[in-house]
Amino acid sequence: MDEPRLFWGDLHGHSRWSREAVGDPPSYYWYARDEAKLDFSALTDHDFSITPKRWEKIQELAGRFYEPGRFTSFVAYEWTATKYGHKVVLFADDAVPERIFKHSQRESDTPPKLWRCLEPFSALTIPHHPLATGIVTDWNFRNDRMQPFVEVYSKHGSSEHRGSEPRLRAPSRSRLASVQAALALGHRLGMVCGTDTHCAKPGSPERTELFTHRLILRHHGGIMAAYARELSRDALWEAFTSRYVYGTTGARTVLHFAANGRPMGTEFSSESPPRLCVTVRAERPAWESLDSPSPLVQQVELLRNNEVIRVFEPRENTFSFEEEDRQIELGLTFYYVRVTQSDGHRAWSSPVWVNYQP
Repeated sequence: MDEPRLFWGDLHGHSRWSREAVGDPPSYYWYARDEAKLDFSALTDHDFSITPKRWEKIQELAGRFYEPGRFTSFVAYEWTATKYGHKVVLFADDAVPERIFKHSQRESDTPPKLWRCLEPFSALTIPHHPLATGIVTDWNFRNDRMQPFVEVYSKHGSSEHRGSEPRLRAPSRSRLASVQAALALGHRLGMVCGTDTHCAKPGSPERTELFTHRLILRHHGGIMAAYARELSRDALWEAFTSRYVYGTTGARTVLHFAANGRPMGTEFSSESPPRLCVTVRAERPAWESLDSPSPLVQQVELLRNNEVIRVFEPRENTFSFEEEDRQIELGLTFYYVRVTQSDGHRAWSSPVWVNYQP
């Protein structure tokens, strides 16, 4: 089997079809491919703004820009439920419903109802900004098959945990809404990042955006990475559903994380303590000049069950370590890696879950 290749994308952003956003829908994919130099993307306008005609156009645009080997576009929209949290609804192929399932419709007004409606299709949902005040994600609802990863960071900031950097503009006081809270509850969630652009510029470095008709300052947009055998919808979908993904705040940080040779996103049982392997290479964001100083790996943190158990500060361009966790306890344990570069950019791996039964 061919070694998986690393591809970069953004699965969360809006055009003028979302009422508080700007930018033409066709330019959204053009920007992703030709300006941001992304490999894959999806236009995810709000469900309440999508008419039947716009839904047809969204499908047409995704089909027009899909060129396997060059650029992969997905049909998608955003389920914008304030009560339960916002989710991207992403489809694997052209087999999509004739009309979208909106949060305002009785048949799809809760997460379980939405997932039930999506059952006939190859679809998944992606929660985003789960810790943001007023739109927190309700983690009482769980579907590991249809919700394989979460957007831990976007222009809004980080939802990893309360107080995590880069800070959310308006974090919720809830201790049950963060990504770490979801992992502690047992959700099997990979971690990715996105922009949540509201100016039709996925993968954009811009921090100032027009939002609800006023300019606001945000963080740099994030991007996600996926390890796949090729650049196609089928191959990327395999990566998505296996959680072989990670996210960064915009830099093209190269990150490998495995336990007992099994890559991030995996869950497995082991009779011996897991051997954890991490390799990191610091990289610039795609928008930065090659003349700018090369970033270094400033810090690498290994977390077990949301607690930091190892901290490295290599201050080098590349860093690797491998060690056995002899402190693991019986039962299920999850690990993930958090990286900070010298330029301030961050990266989060997807977890691995180890059921230790000696």
